[in-house]
Amino acid sequence: MCDDELTPSEKQALEALRRDKPPSEFLVERVVRALRVRGVLEGRRRWFLEVTSLRIAGAVAACIVLLIGGFTLGRLSDSLGSSSAGALASKTSETSVAASLQRAGTAYVLALDTLASMPETAPGDEVRQGREVALVTLYTAAGQMARIVPRDLLAMQLVQAVEAEGGAGTGGRAEAHASRVVWF
Repeated sequence: MCDDELTPSEKQALEALRRDKPPSEFLVERVVRALRVRGVLEGRRRWFLEVTSLRIAGAVAACIVLLIGGFTLGRLSDSLGSSSAGALASKTSETSVAASLQRAGTAYVLALDTLASMPETAPGDEVRQGREVALVTLYTAAGQMARIVPRDLLAMQLVQAVEAEGGAGTGGRAEAHASRVVWF
């Protein structure tokens, strides 16, 4: 027997081997690059971006940075020199609103004290008008408090008392004060 001849079992094993194994991507890429360098293969180059989890995470991080940067820039530009009414209202703090309410309440109580010290025989309708304005202001304030703090019992009772009387003003004259406008 010759050394070059195969036994029947070796021939059978050789025929059972796969003969169509595809080349690896690395090999294909090297061959194509070499053919392009030699000028044998021409073609348009396609540019594509492979989507990987790292690139997605980078894109999300960039979006977050842009969002926070835009928000910060907007807040900074608002605080630097905006003189619109909206900007002034947003700059008003709770303590200044409380102080304003305190001043208005004190002025109201002082005006009521002045009204109480006036004689009943004051010239004109000044005392009567002062009482009506004081009551309308009180009822309007109670209505606003009932709207702001719906569970405030005193404000709700005052609003119910006004509604039971038929409106604001003295003597239940609802027709004179139906619109609840206070003229000064």
